[in-house]
Amino acid sequence: MAQGLAQKYVNLLLVLLLLLSMYPVFPRAGAYTTSPSFPQQEIIDQTRDWIDLTNKKLTSSGDRYTDIVSVDYFSDGKILNSTLWLLLPFKERPIRENVNFGMYIDADFNSKTGYGGIDYQIEIRWNNDTQQWSKVTESWSHYGDTRVLENISNYSGFYERGGKYVVLSADLTKLFHPQKYKVLFYAEVKKNDSTKTDFTRWVAIPPLQLIVSTSPGTVEITKGEQKTIEVKVNSTQGYEPTVTRCLYSQTLRFLQSS
Repeated sequence: MAQGLAQKYVNLLLVLLLLLSMYPVFPRAGAYTTSPSFPQQEIIDQTRDWIDLTNKKLTSSGDRYTDIVSVDYFSDGKILNSTLWLLLPFKERPIRENVNFGMYIDADFNSKTGYGGIDYQIEIRWNNDTQQWSKVTESWSHYGDTRVLENISNYSGFYERGGKYVVLSADLTKLFHPQKYKVLFYAEVKKNDSTKTDFTRWVAIPPLQLIVSTSPGTVEITKGEQKTIEVKVNSTQGYEPTVTRCLYSQTLRFLQSS
């Protein structure tokens, strides 16, 4: 009887060890239930700066209702909201083969994951055959394969007639609440086997914060004197810190670091 009882406890212990070994596979309740929230930000984009994806060259010739002039964006931690401001009013029923407004998302600041670093795509698409707009959220693999996470057909409510903008949002819950990510906005038209796309620059989320410091910490310069001073530009959001050396005179020079 004692031997049977001992075997029972051994079996129970093995079950507990098995459950403990499986525990890390499941996320903790409440872990990363939201992404970082932040107030409205704005980026400015040049006009007439499409890229012809057929020949990979810049072109100033394109449909101007797909010319992005600026983007406003903010997040409550659950939804990333953006407004793509356009050069000309949005066309509710364009005559082109395809018209797309979207965003690419690098969900982990890692160029080795996803397709060239792109993990997700959110896109509002016009199909000239069906005469409808749709909104599609896709996950991208390392080799460019896609998996549709959401497809909303006959999509509406993302524009105002006569308005020079498109409203585009991303449900961050479908992207597993990224904590540090990058977004690139775009608008494009496909016609006659040619696709012309207007890309913005990548933006870091949460918004990038830079800390600028000098070495030595205190700098004293007299009239006519020149000194070599080390200026450190340190990013808090995943970029490589950059160290720049320059000559200082009476006028402090502005430094830009990418």
